[in-house]
Parts: sequence; C-alpha cells; structure tokens
Amino acid sequence: MIYEIKITTDTTRIITRILPIIKFFTGLVESFGFIVKTSYKTEPTNYDSFEVVVCEEVSKLQGKRVSVNQLESTTRRREVVYSRQIIMKKMNESMSLQLAGNRFGKDHATVLHSSKTVKNMYETNSDYRKMIQRIEERTKCKIY
Repeated sequence: MIYEIKITTDTTRIITRILPIIKFFTGLVESFGFIVKTSYKTEPTNYDSFEVVVCEEVSKLQGKRVSVNQLESTTRRREVVYSRQIIMKKMNESMSLQLAGNRFGKDHATVLHSSKTVKNMYETNSDYRKMIQRIEERTKCKIY
C-alpha cells in the first residue's frame, strides 16, 4: 500500500512546525514496512529566500560555493556550518530550539551552540560582522 500525503499552504510557520512531525510519523510508518510518499507544495517562503541569501553571502566570505541543499547534509565544512548556524539562530527566534534543530537534523544543543557562535563571531570578527550586516540589509531581517 502506498499512502500519499500532500500539504498545500502558504504559511511558513505552520509548515516549519509540521514537517518534523510528518518526518517522524513517516519514519514510524515505514518501520512497519509501509511505503510513504510525501509531497510538499509550497510557495517560496521567507525562510527559503533567507537561506539563499545566507548561502550567497557566506560563499562570498569563504570563497567557496554553498548551496541550500548542502545545509541538510552532515558535512562540517566551515562555509556550510556558518550558513547553518546563522539560519538556526534566526529560526530560533520564532520557534523552539528542538524545532529549529529538526530542520537540519540537529538537536537543541546544536541550535543553542549556533546562536552563541554567531554572537561571538559577530563581536570578534569584522569580516563576519560585515557579512551579517549585508544579510540583514538584503533580507530586512535582524540577526544580531
């Protein structure tokens, strides 16, 4: 049997909170041998465009390309980690540590560490500070 779950919504906040729950139940159902096919149809969201801008700016700073697809990977490459940390810090302002971490397959402690790291880098590294300011200008979102 194949069950298809379709979600159509324009609300970023709802999607961001529902996706980890759906992923959890999908894994649970699949563990019983069922095949679950999920399909998410959403308009580009604020977080989507924010992620793109962060990846572009970090790419400029590090001199290495970062794609949005790399954010969910387990890589520890500096440019990917910087991007992930900035996005998690911003997400944590509107949702719990756990939900922000679930977006990237990380736990709440990683989100907390990310917030502290972004703050520390902003205060001690002038190039990083300029990058954060460019992101804030482009997205109209306050990060620090």
